[in-house]
Amino acid sequence: RLWYQRCVRGLSTLSSLRVLMLGKNRISKIENLNNLLKLDVLDLHGNQIKELENLNHLSELRVLNLAGNQLTKACNFLGMSSLTELNLRRNKIQYVGELDHLPKLL
Repeated sequence: RLWYQRCVRGLSTLSSLRVLMLGKNRISKIENLNNLLKLDVLDLHGNQIKELENLNHLSELRVLNLAGNQLTKACNFLGMSSLTELNLRRNKIQYVGELDHLPKLL
């Protein structure tokens, strides 16, 4: 069986994008969001994401939906100070950390 990583490409020119809905797309890794500095809502529910990564630069992000993925850790929130809604349901979270970096969520 051949294993490959599903990711999204071609987002680099969408620097004004505010809402990105990518639920149920078999995405396995969060990447290629570097230029989406105005992103307000990111919905990645129902994918195959195993690690929270490459989100720290999204300082304007308010809503993050990662429900129904394969996460075991909920950390790496540094830089996401505007986050007001975080959905991690239907994961197998064993560790939660760095929530003190989310003042609007608490």
